[in-house]
Amino acid sequence: MKQETVNKSTSTFWRWLSQELTIRMEQNLPFIRVEPKAICLIGVQSQKDVQLLYERYPTAKFSVDTPFSNSILKKVLEFFHISRPRLHVLSLQGIGLLPAPPFDFLWVSAWQVFFANQVQPFLKQLQGLLREDGLLMMSYLGPDTAKEYRQIFPSEVFLGLDMHDIGDALAKTGFADPVMNMEYLTLTYENSQLLQDDLQALQVIPENLDAAMQKTLYDQLECLKEPRGWSLTLEIVYAHAWLGRKREPNITTIQASEITIKNKK
Repeated sequence: MKQETVNKSTSTFWRWLSQELTIRMEQNLPFIRVEPKAICLIGVQSQKDVQLLYERYPTAKFSVDTPFSNSILKKVLEFFHISRPRLHVLSLQGIGLLPAPPFDFLWVSAWQVFFANQVQPFLKQLQGLLREDGLLMMSYLGPDTAKEYRQIFPSEVFLGLDMHDIGDALAKTGFADPVMNMEYLTLTYENSQLLQDDLQALQVIPENLDAAMQKTLYDQLECLKEPRGWSLTLEIVYAHAWLGRKREPNITTIQASEITIKNKK
């Protein structure tokens, strides 16, 4: 577990988070032995998601499920001088519409898991996109996110997903050897409006505040102000797992070392 502080002065929360987590997740790839031929990126919000993986796996084919329009993403890639013969851009409203598997590698951005109401069906969908022995990597926001501000409007608080629950769900869904880890990022704000925007993006406070609610928020934030401004904790959870090999029905595998023979008297 690590604790880091990040100065954040602009309120483009999800795009910023996508880029930040892509950089952090990509740093783990040298330690994971995988040479994917087909990669699917789900929930892309930043050009960094595409750029880093596109450069790391120069022979792989990519499918990208992104909220960007096709034209915007092409301009982004042209800016980075990336040729696109290996890239298939998808502008979809859900992973159920993605092309049929198999993919070798799924890269899932934070909010896809964060906003999934039912974890098990979500992981089942991901499982259906992977070939056997395919790799899933994902990141999402854990339950300590925005813990400083949860009492302002308690009914709006999203408690997040505990990493142990996700690890258990991965194992139950057929993923082998799930690895879970987490870290805390502390964002600092000098402007309370930017903080409010990001708390609304996180659904910790409602988006449409009447005058009374805005006054309550202002008073509470002033009480929580520190000498440097305001702090916002993000609990970042990382997970990766391999899709386990399917077993044939009604067949049990027993290791030879587990077989013992008793002598008859």
